[in-house]
This record gives sequence, C-alpha cells and structure tokens, in this order.
Amino acid sequence: MEASRQDLLKAEGISTTGEFKARRHTDIRSVHVVHPVAATFGMVTEVLRVKEGLVRVVGAAGATAEVPVDWGFLYA
Repeated sequence: MEASRQDLLKAEGISTTGEFKARRHTDIRSVHVVHPVAATFGMVTEVLRVKEGLVRVVGAAGATAEVPVDWGFLYA
C-alpha cells in the first residue's frame, strides 16, 4: 500500500493516487485488459489504440497482442 501512495507514474503525467471524500461522488473510469499471452510476454510496456474497438498490448520482450476493447463508457 505504501508503494501505491508514492504516485510513481506522476512524472509521466499519469496520476495513480487521488483524494476521496465520503460526501462527494467520484467516478473512476478505467479499462482493464485481460487476454491470454505466452509466459514469455513479460511486463506490459505499452497499450496502443489500433482503431475503434481494438488496442495493441506490447510486452517487454517485444511481443504484441491485439485485443478488442469497448471504451465507450469512458466518454459517456
């Protein structure tokens, strides 16, 4: 839990922490990609938008996987 509070991606413009209040409604919109890959795929280094409804996930070893995604709710 302490590591998550360090906001390690903030320098890259990606905030990973937030302040929440019990009486203030907060929407957290995120997309999680779950897709089978080889054991050698490695850590995900990039997620690229290929076209509407499709992303390319890039692994540390250079392998890629194209995965369908429905992100319409992010912009609703």
